[in-house]
Amino acid sequence: MSVKTNSNSKSKQKITDSINWSEVEASINAGSFKIKTFAEAKGWSQASLKESLVEHFGDNILFKRGRTGGVFINQAKA
Repeated sequence: MSVKTNSNSKSKQKITDSINWSEVEASINAGSFKIKTFAEAKGWSQASLKESLVEHFGDNILFKRGRTGGVFINQAKA
């Protein structure tokens, strides 16, 4: 009997393990974190990176679209 593994969960685990979370958090707080730029530099999909960010930061991470948008950490909840 063979056990099926979800390759997507393996790749997400690989992404989560290889992220320097303190560097990401500092970049977000400085206002210079861009999902597209970070994902492309690492060779990951933007969706996988965004899922990893939500998994790590939970309800404390905010994604805003538009001219004043970006990625933010909600300090009130942290």
